[in-house]
Amino acid sequence: GDENVSLFQDYQYKHPTKTGKGALIYEYVYPAVFYEEEGKISVIFPDLGNLATFGDNMADSMRMAGDGGLYLFTALRDGEPLPVPSPLSE
Repeated sequence: GDENVSLFQDYQYKHPTKTGKGALIYEYVYPAVFYEEEGKISVIFPDLGNLATFGDNMADSMRMAGDGGLYLFTALRDGEPLPVPSPLSE
């Protein structure tokens, strides 16, 4: 039968750090759920309003998932608070 495989990656929020030029760098990393669906690899970010994307294979879906950073950039640019990442245990 059809078997969905879920892969979880546990990420944590890291506090901003300063670069050598004084700029602040923020690192936010969120859990992502990868699973096979209709011959594609789907990716969902539960903490980001179930933001979803997909790719033809795992490498493609990982690349597409990286584009989810635009969601975070837009929220920061618009002054919206970012969601706190869920721990893997949830």
